[in-house]
Amino acid sequence: MVACDIMWLKKMLKDLGEHYDGKVVMFYDNMSSIQLASNPVYHARTKHIEVHYHFVREKVLDGQIDLVYVKTNEQVADIFTKALGKDKFEYFRDRLGVHEMDVMSLRGSVENASSETTGGNSETAGDST
Repeated sequence: MVACDIMWLKKMLKDLGEHYDGKVVMFYDNMSSIQLASNPVYHARTKHIEVHYHFVREKVLDGQIDLVYVKTNEQVADIFTKALGKDKFEYFRDRLGVHEMDVMSLRGSVENASSETTGGNSETAGDST
């Protein structure tokens, strides 16, 4: 539950001496959920809703969380929760600011590091005769 995690992180930051009093923005792709959480009027039809949804509503009404609508195909969090096609994955990855690394540069670094630790000598300690 994201709202609970947000409240936990805010408390942990406070315990560490870093106070954050602003609203935390949560992006939802469901307008009905946003309207239900933002509406302070209790409706008889909402009594079947699970308890953790009432927690979100309470935090929205307290001004601790702000719910913002985002289109379903723009929901960047899907990169962590769904199997995506290459194009969608790369789009979300770029939106998160993650850059693709060249695999060959990693191999070169590993090879260079191993030759440096052996002093450039390919013989092992057991091979010296």
